[in-house]
Amino acid sequence: MDEAVAIAKSNPEFEYVVSATIEVRPIKVKEEQTNFVYPK
Repeated sequence: MDEAVAIAKSNPEFEYVVSATIEVRPIKVKEEQTNFVYPK
């Protein structure tokens, strides 16, 4: 997760757009309700 945040911070849009945002979140690997595991 830390590596993804570091990569996101290097987005050049942040230099030119004051309101630029980015969302970093984990990839879902397993459904909690059904226990389905997504293929890698």
